[in-house]
This record gives sequence, structure tokens and C-alpha cells, in this order.
Amino acid sequence: MSLVLAAVFLAFVLCVLSIFLVHVVKKRMTDAANGGMYPKCYWFGMGIAFGLLLGMPLGIAIGIYLGNVAIGIAIGPALGIGFGTAMGYVLEKKHVKNIRPLTEDEARLQRVFIVFTISVLILGVTVLFSLVYLYGLI
Repeated sequence: MSLVLAAVFLAFVLCVLSIFLVHVVKKRMTDAANGGMYPKCYWFGMGIAFGLLLGMPLGIAIGIYLGNVAIGIAIGPALGIGFGTAMGYVLEKKHVKNIRPLTEDEARLQRVFIVFTISVLILGVTVLFSLVYLYGLI
């Protein structure tokens, strides 16, 4: 049974990787047609996305090996972000000649996403602590 689950999991990971690679190839072809210039921190984002893509299955595999999938779910993104940040830094340095500054709209959109992300994190932590507190009162 576990061999079947491992095969299904591997097939899922391969499908996600193939979709990601198709997206990257299409994006690179479009960017090459537009002069090949990338916005600042583009390669950091690509590296972190690819790192998370690899880190999640790796974390789940570690969790299955340790017998506690929750630990694997917690470890996977941390490993992925660490690996992806390093990979993004290397890619950013490699493509330093093809990097352009952010446009006004891109900078505004980046600020909006940062504010939104921080707000959602604060809301999530507040709800989590509230639930833990209320559960302790019961």
C-alpha cells in the first residue's frame, strides 16, 4: 500500500515539476522576445518558487521517514526557502546584466503584496492564538 502511495506522490511531484518547467520555458521565450530584461529580484522569486516546489515533497518524505508528517510539513518549506534563496541569489548574480529597475507600477504592486501578506500573517497568528486561548478555557 505504501509503495502505491509513494508512486502516486512521485507522479504528482513530476506533474507539478513539468507544469512549472513549461511555465518557465514559455516565460523565458516571451522575455527573450522582449529584449531579455528582467525586473529587479525576478531571479530571487524564481529561486524561492523552485525551492518551495522541491522543499515540500522533500519535507513530506522526511516526515514519513521520521513517522511524523507534521514535522515534515514544517521542515519542508523551511528547507525549500533556504535552498531557493541561495539559488535565487546565484541566478541574480549570473543575470546581473539583464536586470532592470522596477517600474512605478511594479514597485506599487510589490508594496501592496507586502502589506497584504503581513496583514494575513498577523490575522492568522491572532486567530490561532485566540483559538488556543479559547480552547484552554474549556
